[in-house]
Amino acid sequence: MDTLLILADDLTGAADTASRCRAAGLPATITLTPPRPPLPGGVVAFTSDSRHLLPEAAARRVVEVAQPLVGIDALWYKKIDSTLRGNIGSELDALLELLGTPGAIVCPAFPAQGRGLVNGHLVAPDLPPVGIHLPSLLREQSRYPVHSFSLQDVRSGELAQRFQRKGAKEQRRREGSERSILIVDGMTDEDLGLIVDAAETLFGVLLCGSAGLIGELAKRQTIHKDLPGFPKPG
Repeated sequence: MDTLLILADDLTGAADTASRCRAAGLPATITLTPPRPPLPGGVVAFTSDSRHLLPEAAARRVVEVAQPLVGIDALWYKKIDSTLRGNIGSELDALLELLGTPGAIVCPAFPAQGRGLVNGHLVAPDLPPVGIHLPSLLREQSRYPVHSFSLQDVRSGELAQRFQRKGAKEQRRREGSERSILIVDGMTDEDLGLIVDAAETLFGVLLCGSAGLIGELAKRQTIHKDLPGFPKPG
């Protein structure tokens, strides 16, 4: 695999994520219109231009711009705003369903701008002491089960196992539920790196976050000298 596709909801978000990838040593292209195959290698960042739309219209727009890219050999990343503006739940649902992805790992933290997630609450110097509670927000906006993981989970050294246990428990509880959304706390770049490392143990998971999380993902792709997908089941 030699392509990483980043879908943002506005052009600024696409540019921010592409910049972080370039800083990590990856070639990155920003397209002003939705990309179509054949794609250049490296990172391709594009926008659905849907932040200003109503949720249903935003979901339709995501499908419209991403549909022609379904089935190509690429790793996907859903860019969201680090202050949680936009139609996060409806767009995430639409992309999960379009790609046939079993779930998403979500962390909007952007340590370079002082923004993090603690106990599911957005924290930042320019926000109220108790910020938006992301798990509650996504339970309102998404049709899929939402689970939360704390900073203690992230720093325990067992985050991948906790992801897997939670997923298995949810599958037993809700037979037939094909997808779930895992929201993970993070305050530092090191936390985000641990999240990326744990995510790579899960087959087909979609990473969703700000320019912070993509920065850690990009660093790991640079080390591998490739853009590998998540491991396929044994």
